[in-house]
Amino acid sequence: MLTNNFGYKANFTYLSDNSFILSIDQNQKINNKDQSIYYEQIINSMNDLVWIMDTDFNFTYMSPSIKNVLGYDVDDLVGKNITEVMSKENINKAKALYDVAIINQNPESWLLDINQMHKAGYMVMMEYIVRFLKDANDNITSMMGVGRDITEWMVAEQKLRESKERLTLLLNSTAEGIFGVDQNGIITFVNKACLDVLGYDDIFDLVNKHVKVIMGIDNDEEFFLERFKKVFAGITHQHEVDQFVRKDGSSFVAEYYIYPQTINSKIVGCVITFFDITEKIKIENELYEAERSKSVLIANIPGLVYRCSYDEHYTMSFVSDGSYDLTGYFPDQLIGNRDISFNDIIVPKYRKRIRDRLDAIIGKDEIFKEEYEIICADGSTKWVLEQAQFIYDDNGEVLALEGMLIDISDQKKKQAEIEYLSQYDSLTGLRNRFSYDRAKDKYLSEEYLPVSMIVGDINGLKLINDAFGHNEGDRMIIETARLLSEVMGSRDLVYRTSGDEFTIFLPNTDSKAAYEKLKEIMDHVNEYNLTIYNDLFRINLALGFATLENLDADFKDVARVAEEYMYKRKLNDRKSSYSTIISYIKSTMYERSQVTEEHAERLKEYSNMLGLALNLSQVELDELALVSTLHDIGKVGIDDRILKKPEPLTDEEWAEMKRHPEIGYRICMASPELMSIAPYVLSHHERWDGTGYPAGLKGEEIPLLARIISIVDAYDAMTEDRVYRKKLSKEEALAEIEKNAGTQFDPKLAKLFAKLMRNEKNLRNKK
Repeated sequence: MLTNNFGYKANFTYLSDNSFILSIDQNQKINNKDQSIYYEQIINSMNDLVWIMDTDFNFTYMSPSIKNVLGYDVDDLVGKNITEVMSKENINKAKALYDVAIINQNPESWLLDINQMHKAGYMVMMEYIVRFLKDANDNITSMMGVGRDITEWMVAEQKLRESKERLTLLLNSTAEGIFGVDQNGIITFVNKACLDVLGYDDIFDLVNKHVKVIMGIDNDEEFFLERFKKVFAGITHQHEVDQFVRKDGSSFVAEYYIYPQTINSKIVGCVITFFDITEKIKIENELYEAERSKSVLIANIPGLVYRCSYDEHYTMSFVSDGSYDLTGYFPDQLIGNRDISFNDIIVPKYRKRIRDRLDAIIGKDEIFKEEYEIICADGSTKWVLEQAQFIYDDNGEVLALEGMLIDISDQKKKQAEIEYLSQYDSLTGLRNRFSYDRAKDKYLSEEYLPVSMIVGDINGLKLINDAFGHNEGDRMIIETARLLSEVMGSRDLVYRTSGDEFTIFLPNTDSKAAYEKLKEIMDHVNEYNLTIYNDLFRINLALGFATLENLDADFKDVARVAEEYMYKRKLNDRKSSYSTIISYIKSTMYERSQVTEEHAERLKEYSNMLGLALNLSQVELDELALVSTLHDIGKVGIDDRILKKPEPLTDEEWAEMKRHPEIGYRICMASPELMSIAPYVLSHHERWDGTGYPAGLKGEEIPLLARIISIVDAYDAMTEDRVYRKKLSKEEALAEIEKNAGTQFDPKLAKLFAKLMRNEKNLRNKK
């Protein structure tokens, strides 16, 4: 039962969280036992600590909750003075508040916050609400306190305070201006950078003001609809550029971002971060004129062109548009290290090497070249080739580093493949000359002795290439490679050492075995030739061999012996091989073009008549007969559709047709038997006035035999039917010859030819 020394009844009023204020009813004495028990039960059930002390600061009552709050029993404290249970600091604090209360004359209550020692030895922060208890005469008789443990609350409050301080420090440390607005556009907070940029001194110059003081807007509603509605609707952020207004009324261009501000998942406003980009725009405008002239060039240069400071970050002041394709970063993200520095995109293991290389060339007139890997925006890596040079001022100090990077990932990726392919012939799949040179070093060893070598050469390949194109020649090379590989059982021992030459290594093979292998190759080639209907496309392969018996010699000597053997056989086979090819070319020429054997015979007759009249030697007459037959041999290399076209040729077709003298020249030069007539075949379409082809020779620059063929060929063509016209009479044709004397034809030869043709006995005598 709770009573005071005066016997007055104690009344209790709920505060919060089961705490009470105890008051004394001066007019009602406690005389009801049940009522006393009721109040005692209320006090005993309270979580908060309740105590009463007299004016000498002796505890006269202590609620049982003392055990839960401070660990003491009631008897440990009742009857004791505060000097026995409280620290000197707490005593002074409590008495000071008591004195103030006395001076203030009957205050309602006062707060006392003190640290008290728990019986277990640790400190507990207590908060007490203290008030006086008075008698009927309004004299203070004692004090009552209701207290609670606020330790956890104080710790939480301290953490919250520290968190706010950190947030304030962070906001005030950033270089970008930051401010917040509520959904009505009222500014709720600003950071130091915001004040500095806008020219304000006090946060309350802006807080609780409308955002228009910063953003210079006239119509608030329209502004929010235009700028903020997306963010208030839940968009993560919005990027804008607008005019901001300073305190002095001046304005600047600001780049800013708007982010939603949420409390308990509800959007209550937004946060705006901004930069003053006036200086940036000024610099960009100044650079524009300087860069305009080279912008087109730079835009079309593959890769990234840059200018940077030579600092630890390689801070970029210019980056070309090719940056995105190469790195995945836009130029603005790299310029000024806005989002990332160039040094950061270099794969770390290359950074020191690059820096060392650059340091080494400072002050020297050298170009920096380096291959390394970079990290792209998507996390992938690329190989780049960088080429750069330092820019110096008048004092020789480094101003900048300028250069470019190009993507060489594909080259690097293919490098291994290229290295592999460099050892093999792309046409045949055989090992090439490079592999052959390495093989010579490999087989020049005791473990491979004796080592034999077989060399081979395709006869007539050049003539086939000149007459029928390289496709036919390539086909023959491929077939030869296949046949050699089949005999050897593998491609690894067969090498294509030049256009028409092959070499085979036979390790641990003596001379006798090598010769047997050579015969096996010849037999296999002969078997293949039996399956080929056309003699032209049969393989004529000259072979030779030699053997390295010991290391006193080397493969240079072995190759020389093998090649001598091969060339002897080549000389024996060459004449028949070339005769076969020439015969086929002639028959093809007759078959594909309008040239007939009868035409060739008539040309031989007409040219021989002129040759006799000019007293040519027998050698010249023989050459004249041969060129009469083969002057159009180059037509075997012209498309059939052009040769047999009945309509006039187009300009493109005529240009193709004009190639036949050059093709014929190459065919003749490839054959020893025809070399002497090659110049006449080449120039039989030249004109006396220099307007012919292919060389535009004029007058007597044109060989005599070619001038003769030009006349007799034209005459015979005019006196024979063609698909595109009827033939002319003999006299009409001779008149045409005379008409073109001095322009198309040698005038003396044209006059002589007409004279001889009108005197038919010349032909009869010749026959």
